[in-house]
Amino acid sequence: MRIAVDCRIAAYTPGGTAVYARSLAAALASLAWPAGDSVLLLEARRREQPLLPALPAGFASRRLATPSHHRLEQWLLPLELLASPIDLLHSTDFIPPFIRRCRSVITVHDLAFLRWPQLLTADSRRYFNQQIAHAVGSSDRIIAVSRATRQDLIELLAADPAKIDVVYEAADPSMAPEPDSAITDLGLKRLGLGGEFLLFVGTLEPRKNVPLLVSAFRALVDAGYEGQLVLAGARGWLYEDVFRAVEALHLGTRVRFVERFSQAELRHLYNGARLLVLPSVYEGFGLPVLEAMACGLPVITSDVSSLPEVAGAAALTVPAADVDALVTAMSRVLNDGALAEELRRRGLARAAEFSWERAAHETVAVYRRAA
Repeated sequence: MRIAVDCRIAAYTPGGTAVYARSLAAALASLAWPAGDSVLLLEARRREQPLLPALPAGFASRRLATPSHHRLEQWLLPLELLASPIDLLHSTDFIPPFIRRCRSVITVHDLAFLRWPQLLTADSRRYFNQQIAHAVGSSDRIIAVSRATRQDLIELLAADPAKIDVVYEAADPSMAPEPDSAITDLGLKRLGLGGEFLLFVGTLEPRKNVPLLVSAFRALVDAGYEGQLVLAGARGWLYEDVFRAVEALHLGTRVRFVERFSQAELRHLYNGARLLVLPSVYEGFGLPVLEAMACGLPVITSDVSSLPEVAGAAALTVPAADVDALVTAMSRVLNDGALAEELRRRGLARAAEFSWERAAHETVAVYRRAA
């Protein structure tokens, strides 16, 4: 097969779908491929560094001028692809070109724009809503990153269950426990952090439910907690409520925003925190849950969408709208060393059940079925 994997989204956003595209490309490149197969990685021309530092035999990359999510993408991308004869195109960011001469596999990460339309901008809703039904209906195979997303595809878009494959994501192999000296001396000081802190990781957008977390943190502070809350992630859309909540609750420097960080610095954050709190109202997968667990960090998350599926029995789960339940869960982990250690042990075991190598093998199996 001549396979093309559309990874352009990796140049436009730091997290979520971009992490998936980068991680899958690296994992696919590490596999042993049959003679005669070839893989073409489609990258954005605006990207300064190549997606992978080196390409194995059978792999090539091509930089495209067509931007992700552009209003003319459906016209420009098919024209660019004419120069690259392919048998199958994997669109890692939901939407394939509808004019094509090859088989199509798409990855659907979540259907937040249908499940929670009020939590997205009008432009985001318009881009996906106008195209997702056609994308799902016209593709030969669909990869869902969780059973919850698979169910959403069936329920919200009447997708054919027979053509949906669930392929789980995984934490990056670099996510692992590290010694205290690496955390403090080499990591957190570079980010201007010191002392104890609780951690949130994710784009600041409404479905992440961060204002509720800020309210729960205020209750912890009022009860005597002396640490900080670190919100690690870029500003997404409709993020202003987060800053308003911090100001209204007079938390000042007790809440720290870390918007830019490397992969190594993210690992330091997971290793240096007391616990990760991800109170999202909806996640297609929830990768920070596994990343934190892989670093030995206790996790508290919501009991909705894919989060219980990913966390298993290795995290405390609470209702997404219940601030009192979140305060109680946070207090339990902070004050019960035995519970924190049990969550750490379970989390390390749970994260080890997922790997990008397995995801790559399962993705190639989807390619074979599509072909």
